[in-house]
Amino acid sequence: MTYAVQANNVSKYINSGEQSLPILQNINLQISQGATAAIVGPSGVGKTTLLSLLAGLDTASEGQIMLAGTDISACDEETRTTLRAGRIGFVFQSFQLLPSYSALENVVLAAELANIPSPRDAAIRALESVGLGHRLKHVPSRLSGGEQQRVALARAFVGKPEILFADEPTGNLDAKTGAGIIEQLFALNADAGTTLILVTHDPALASQCQQVWQLSDQGLTLS
Repeated sequence: MTYAVQANNVSKYINSGEQSLPILQNINLQISQGATAAIVGPSGVGKTTLLSLLAGLDTASEGQIMLAGTDISACDEETRTTLRAGRIGFVFQSFQLLPSYSALENVVLAAELANIPSPRDAAIRALESVGLGHRLKHVPSRLSGGEQQRVALARAFVGKPEILFADEPTGNLDAKTGAGIIEQLFALNADAGTTLILVTHDPALASQCQQVWQLSDQGLTLS
């Protein structure tokens, strides 16, 4: 079987003085292409760290991570960046939009980085797909939290990524707005045929995924 993401005996340590403190130890995970998977667990257990490792935003201290068929454990940062461009999408709890750029400019930039033909047209289509065709020129400060996250969804999906990583995508939103974002996230994901891997505290969000991985101090298990 071909996996979109695979972790083999992955550990992450940080140095604190003369000590090496474990953040994650002996993590094993397999997520098939096109699957939806949630990583859940209590605060402080290392869920965001694990997501960053799987996405190649951080490097493991030990073990192997395969991302889109590439062993990123053996890659330098430049190679990992090249791999992510156009193939990997991200949605963050804090939106991470460029504050001086309009909604359209934020998405156009992502389209340009992914080398998409006619990036402006692609960005407009992406924003229209999340119901923001009328807010193209608005900067983030003039958008609600839900609208900012919808811009982030458009930005993430504009390049039709193979794999999408989402870190608490509804964490900064009220329940009603969050429910709308969840609906759009899964609709966009199904339309694009993307592998979706998300971190969440929201049981309703996790329950919509095909796999639920439980992270605790004892390790990672498939629920």
